[in-house]
Amino acid sequence: MSLSTSDLEYAQAFILQENVRIIDNDDVVPPKILDIIAGSSQWGGNFIDAIDGGGLLAGNGLGLSLAGPNQLRNLPWINIDRIYLKFSEDVSASLTPNKLALVGSNLSNYMPGVSIAWQADGPNVATLRFATPIKNDRLILSIADTLTDASGNPLDGEWNNGSSTSSGNGTAGGVFNFRINVLPGDVNNSDGVNTTDLLDDYGKRNTVVSSIADAYFDANGNGGVNTTDLLDIYGMRNTILPSVPATPTFLAAAALVATSGPTVGLTGLSLLLAELQAEKQTRGRIAAEAVLAVRDSWLVPSAIDVQAAYAAVPLAVDIDALNDLAAAPAPVSLADIQPTRLQSSVENWRLHTNHVWEEWNYNRLQLNSFSSEVEPIRSRYNVAHRERVRGVRFEKMQRSVVANQIDTYETDLKFVDPSTE
Repeated sequence: MSLSTSDLEYAQAFILQENVRIIDNDDVVPPKILDIIAGSSQWGGNFIDAIDGGGLLAGNGLGLSLAGPNQLRNLPWINIDRIYLKFSEDVSASLTPNKLALVGSNLSNYMPGVSIAWQADGPNVATLRFATPIKNDRLILSIADTLTDASGNPLDGEWNNGSSTSSGNGTAGGVFNFRINVLPGDVNNSDGVNTTDLLDDYGKRNTVVSSIADAYFDANGNGGVNTTDLLDIYGMRNTILPSVPATPTFLAAAALVATSGPTVGLTGLSLLLAELQAEKQTRGRIAAEAVLAVRDSWLVPSAIDVQAAYAAVPLAVDIDALNDLAAAPAPVSLADIQPTRLQSSVENWRLHTNHVWEEWNYNRLQLNSFSSEVEPIRSRYNVAHRERVRGVRFEKMQRSVVANQIDTYETDLKFVDPSTE
């Protein structure tokens, strides 16, 4: 924890006999997010050159920049499995999975299937690698403002969807919330994949992708519009975009308590001060006043409880901070936190209920689509069945005619030669 002698938190830490490390640091510029880029491990180099904003070997070299007015355009590619986060400076020491959240309506939590790589694809670039491509969904990518640079400056993260080209409002603090719409096969940006998309893509057949406008019709990103793209789009027919999901909520370590577990001592108090300082910057609370209310005993979750809290989708909990608090030996008090935890539980249940409703509605739409495809098959079966019934009746009639002819022949034979009786 780094404080200056002018900070009120420093004075309170001195009163509480906390060990404080003072750093003379002139870096007060908070980190920002400069760009969010959609990409794929399956896209060809020529295709990336066409969409990365700079032409041959001149753009970002990764994929399609989503910052700016085209952010909310539906991404029609079937194989998006990379999202790149471009930061203004190094935040690698603070970039842990618990500070990121990626939620959707069709899939409530994408993070369990995501790995994070730092600077594997460029300076100050974090790469989110997905185990499987993203399917049709509206997503919200969130980054907590507890993310800091090397000097401890928290993220300046505010973002206006559909207009911002860089995060922040000039003041440290602010959660980053970024919307992404993925609808594979929706080449005409109509929020649904249908016959019109097939016709539009057919009109672009044999096109070699040389611009972003062409790239939207290249559903698999191989650099050309051809029959394969038509088949890919046909495979996604009748899919639609769901509603926008609820924005993820990040909880500070002080926002969870339990009825049993280890207590928090001076090391935990130092971390608590840092959390309260960040909360003051983002919500206008005065950290020092909160610290004065913290004295006697505060129980925090055990390691198992921490894991359970982190698994409570879609809440994003600073699990590292909670584990540090759980490991501290001596007690401090925080009696006013229980209502916050209860409110978080209620909010989590509401988000879960909304997700169940959206999933049911999505399945209903899929069932209606399936029924519309089954009906022609049922009609063809009924026609074939009627034809078979007619055929069986005709065959019986033919057999009856033949039997009558045999009877007539036997009668005539007896009349001509009585010995045949």
